[in-house]
Amino acid sequence: MQRSTVLFLLLAGAVVAVVAAIAFSGPGEVVLPPGTGGGPGAKASDANSNQNGSAGSAPSETGLQAPHEGSVPPDAPHVTITVTSMERFIPPPNPPPLATTAAGEALSAQILAGVGAGFDAPSNDRGVAMISVDVPPGRLLRQVAWNPKAPNPARIGPRIVVRGTVFDAEKIPVQAAFVWFGELTADGTAREFGVDEEGAFEADVPAGQGVPMVVRAKGFASKWRPIEVTSDMRALTEMLQPGATVQIQLATRAIEIDKARAFVVTRAQVSSGVSQWPFFRQCLSGGYAINEDGQVRIDDLPQVGTVGVVIRHPLAPLVAPAEIRLSPKPVRATVPARMVETRMHSVVTDDDGNGIALASVWALRERQRLDSARSLRLLPPHLNVLGACYSQTDANGRFLIGSVDDAEATLTVRAHGYAGRNVPSALAKETVIVLPKWRGGDAALRILPPVAGKVWRVSINLGDGIDETCAADDAFVIALPHVGSFDIKMVLRIDGKQRGSHDVKRLMVTGPLELATPSPN
Repeated sequence: MQRSTVLFLLLAGAVVAVVAAIAFSGPGEVVLPPGTGGGPGAKASDANSNQNGSAGSAPSETGLQAPHEGSVPPDAPHVTITVTSMERFIPPPNPPPLATTAAGEALSAQILAGVGAGFDAPSNDRGVAMISVDVPPGRLLRQVAWNPKAPNPARIGPRIVVRGTVFDAEKIPVQAAFVWFGELTADGTAREFGVDEEGAFEADVPAGQGVPMVVRAKGFASKWRPIEVTSDMRALTEMLQPGATVQIQLATRAIEIDKARAFVVTRAQVSSGVSQWPFFRQCLSGGYAINEDGQVRIDDLPQVGTVGVVIRHPLAPLVAPAEIRLSPKPVRATVPARMVETRMHSVVTDDDGNGIALASVWALRERQRLDSARSLRLLPPHLNVLGACYSQTDANGRFLIGSVDDAEATLTVRAHGYAGRNVPSALAKETVIVLPKWRGGDAALRILPPVAGKVWRVSINLGDGIDETCAADDAFVIALPHVGSFDIKMVLRIDGKQRGSHDVKRLMVTGPLELATPSPN
């Protein structure tokens, strides 16, 4: 054969190989060459997952893609794997670094309010957020400009003495005022600073931008603004306006009324006084507790403007806010809450059987989503999921929640550090709800060889069907279509005869996971 003909055939073969690699790979993924077996640390191609996120049909006994002739010994062990997708999990919030020390070391933080707050928040939104930063022994709050494509972490600097004065509208010192710079002690108490008889205060505050300065005093409207704390900052001056009192009466049946919480939210038109009110503090308190008589008193609102009040109770589907017009005179408002007849008790645990405290649970109607709307006023998240009941687990992971009137209702369960699940209400009544711990990384299986010291073959039904030869003692690594729950069936054949099988039911995968193959019997 002439040299030009040989070169042409070689080039043609190379082109076919490249086209095949592109066709069976996802963008930016590494394609495993035939026969490598996906050794330890190798990354499988996105071709191993269907676009709809479910597994394909089972491979045949001889595999879906025949290996190269002569590459597999006749007596090589052959493992056939059938993967069936049972449930898709929801990743927990995992924002990029939100805060650092002055030296640039990352600090643990989470978003409390604003853009990116709550669960299932859009990953590409940008705007203003209030974050909580762990600075042992306590926490610090900071307002940040949130942009996931260009993170700008809050920098926590050394403590600096901040001085200032608090006056009223007549420029008279407010002697009973307290000033808070977003610092919480180890037990969650706000570290506030009082003023002297001249209304002056002095506080040591960690330096940085977006420091929330909240000022409150009895008989006045609370207010806040973000400030920058630097070594050369001037003394601060704050003026408080007279406050309004709102007395809320809950109109409902007295069923576990102590579980009810009231939240103040904004309306379409916002006055200057309302815009300065610290809505985000409700993220820390969990709203205003309602007493056994179904009442709550809020006495630090401004006297001008309109606000809304939302009532949360595990047995009451959330309804639109009750509108309240503020006034210099005390305002009384009756807010209805309809308790549902059907209720459910259950428990949320991790994959080791330990109860998960403070997990959030929603009873949602069919096709209803856990919406996380943007909030310019830094409201607590998820106060707009109308028609849903909301509950939170106790220290042992137990909760009570009302069942919404929908045969296809689901329980949406979320907790920081755990995979989120959407469980049909009918199923949740019969079993414990397990949230697996979040491992992180790509969802993948690392399949161990069935026999030591022997070349082996594996066929798996993901994608269009994968059939590979693995070197002796090499593992096979394959990417799964998503994080979630899977049924795995493995069959081992040697010399064409079945020598073992192994079924794994409801395998919860939230990252790389290792599986042993059946041993020959």
